[in-house]
Amino acid sequence: MKRARLFTLFLLIGVSVPLLSLAAGDYGDLLKLGCNSIPACLRQFANFILAKVLVPLSVVTIFYAGFLFATAGGSDAKITSAKKTLTYGVIGIAVAFGAIALGEALKDFIDHL
Repeated sequence: MKRARLFTLFLLIGVSVPLLSLAAGDYGDLLKLGCNSIPACLRQFANFILAKVLVPLSVVTIFYAGFLFATAGGSDAKITSAKKTLTYGVIGIAVAFGAIALGEALKDFIDHL
């Protein structure tokens, strides 16, 4: 139950932060980040978190699941643990790519309004 709440919290934050930033205007190069508005900086930050943190972390989780499978030695409990770890890794990659796709789709939609 706690994992579901945490997942929901991260999902809501991931979706709402880019939407909240759409009201910002042009502020020049903020903090020398290479972006000239708050939405651009938040988009750059979100892309960094998704592409450079979540995807590699999910890939490491999948490799760890493979290690668990290889070292299970026929133990049903270890195999079940490895399957759960693999499932969480695949879900992590799906969520990361889905968030990237959703963000781009919303950006394109709002740009055409």
